[in-house]
Amino acid sequence: MNTYILDSIVNYIEENLTNNISLDDIAKEFFISKYYLLHAFKGITGMGIHEYIKKRRMSLSIKDLISTDQQITFIANKYNMNVESYIKSFKQMSEVSPLKYRKNPFDIEIYEKFNTQLVIDLKHGMLVKPTTKLVTAFNLYGYKLRIHTPDNVMNSTAIKAAIDFERKVKNLKEYIGLSYFTDNSAEYFNYYTAARIRYLEDMEEVSIPTNCYAVFKYIGLHALEDLKVTDLVELRVDAFKHWFPTASITNIINYYYFEQVDLSKCSEDYCELYLYCPIDNELAKQLI
Repeated sequence: MNTYILDSIVNYIEENLTNNISLDDIAKEFFISKYYLLHAFKGITGMGIHEYIKKRRMSLSIKDLISTDQQITFIANKYNMNVESYIKSFKQMSEVSPLKYRKNPFDIEIYEKFNTQLVIDLKHGMLVKPTTKLVTAFNLYGYKLRIHTPDNVMNSTAIKAAIDFERKVKNLKEYIGLSYFTDNSAEYFNYYTAARIRYLEDMEEVSIPTNCYAVFKYIGLHALEDLKVTDLVELRVDAFKHWFPTASITNIINYYYFEQVDLSKCSEDYCELYLYCPIDNELAKQLI
């Protein structure tokens, strides 16, 4: 999948909100497996495809409620719902019935068509527009490596260490790879293969300070094991080029950054990765 296909899927859904539309219909239309479609769409938009369709239909129905005198049954049927399920969904969304809302409308959250400009294409995946997040201090447990940067670029040393860590730690659910720098030289950096839980007694502990982060989400169209260092470099460069054009990557991630992976969401042809880049370098120095 790329942004062209994503945009086509979003438009296809929009054009069929008043019709009977299913996951099978969308998968067949775009020659995509249902499994991949479910995971990729949720990874990019933040909600499942069924949930997205439902919220778009409910949002459009609210506009009909307050701008027309159409009967509730008519509006429900218009968006391919029977009146009972429509009323139930409306109450879940607003805590009142459609009729009560029409008589006394109030502020309510609606969901607009997903903006595919929030996503950019990368060589082997897609990058979703970053969020800014305050993360309170937490501890990691794992193994420290001193990595030669040129060797890492050529041989993906850090990624190979991450794979070894995943194989060594049984029932690992979340992986965190921490990179940090102790001097001005870019020739070497420290890398922790880690988790938030101490799975093994010989794991070292490292404390991550409270900080504000730019959080980038990478959707990979491949297995996690196939991720390359060049993919992560491309991720960081493109992210800042598109969304922080006046910022210096060197300044923003001068001291440390980390990748977080929920392994339950990864498969042989799909992976999700979050890249946390600290924004406040004064706080970032606390790690050193």
